[in-house]
Amino acid sequence: MARWKVWYIDGTTFDSTEGTPADAPAKGVVCIAQPDIETGREILNRWPAYFRFQDKWRKATEYQIFDRLLNRQRVNAYLDGASPSNSEFRTIWLEAKREVDPQLGVKTARSGDESPYFRDPQFIEDEFTR
Repeated sequence: MARWKVWYIDGTTFDSTEGTPADAPAKGVVCIAQPDIETGREILNRWPAYFRFQDKWRKATEYQIFDRLLNRQRVNAYLDGASPSNSEFRTIWLEAKREVDPQLGVKTARSGDESPYFRDPQFIEDEFTR
């Protein structure tokens, strides 16, 4: 069972059972799922970069990554985000949301900083149930 999982724009995935965060392919990340105490499962998405810090994936701009490195904070891995089309994104995000793995948790709520697309319940109903 995976403690985290990464979905890529080419349809591939990589998770904690396959290697360390530093082993994950670094380009083309669409989203990353990991357990979250508030939402059941956190799905990081639509960011230009992601990094692993203190046993958790975090989203960031490139500036935030360089700031951490310059201040000598240990970053275990760095991944570049992808820019999928809306339909590619919806397909991959739904796969991440529906992934069945008890260690990843079950997504039970949206976090306050998820993409604005997910703030509108009607959008979810209309776009994600087709």
